[in-house]
Amino acid sequence: MHDATMHPRGTSAALLLACAALAACAGGAPSPEASVDRAPAAAGPYTAPERAADRALYEAKCGVCHVPFHPADFGRDEWPGIVATFAPRAGLTRAQRARVLRFLEDAAE
Repeated sequence: MHDATMHPRGTSAALLLACAALAACAGGAPSPEASVDRAPAAAGPYTAPERAADRALYEAKCGVCHVPFHPADFGRDEWPGIVATFAPRAGLTRAQRARVLRFLEDAAE
């Protein structure tokens, strides 16, 4: 289900490609900090309050530069690379990166 605060699929893919092109122009490879840490396996299911908090984090941090993509715009296997590329610009800590990635991968399914 798409949310009004997120781009439809076609627009987001074009926007991502444009952002990637701009990032390439900025020079420099992603820092070692850009690697994505997986959230440790939880001792239970991903709860609704956890998911809501992770979604809010995603929207707040990633929404500074653009309207956040809908999680279904990309596959579960695509999100780690996207998060690794843009997390430094969003100012995400390692723990926040893991939370954002968990939300995106879960919602992409």
